[in-house]
Amino acid sequence: MKHRVGLAVALVTGLLSPCRTAAQPISQLAPADEYFGRARMSPLEITNRIRDAERRGPSYRGLLNTQAALEDWTRKYPRDPWIAPRKYRLWHLFARLHSHDGNAEAAHCRAFLRAYFSPNKYRR
Repeated sequence: MKHRVGLAVALVTGLLSPCRTAAQPISQLAPADEYFGRARMSPLEITNRIRDAERRGPSYRGLLNTQAALEDWTRKYPRDPWIAPRKYRLWHLFARLHSHDGNAEAAHCRAFLRAYFSPNKYRR
């Protein structure tokens, strides 16, 4: 009988404890209500602007603002796993501009990924 009660308590305690992602502690993730860069973009807005540029086509000025916000996010939360995939997508958006400035910013994105993130599928 004691074993059953102990097992029940352990199960209920495990079910009621707060859930966290196994890969990253919460302190390494940027909060959704924090804003980055001069344009004051949240992580969700950064993601949405990248997605919109992928669908509609990139604009140099819009990408620069998004890049500045993403780099500010990186300075404040360097271990946030959401950053590298977004920077990788920005790299390709700058390259799609097919301009001298776009190519320079794409190279900056590549260098940034190499400097701040370990090799993974987002770094070539």
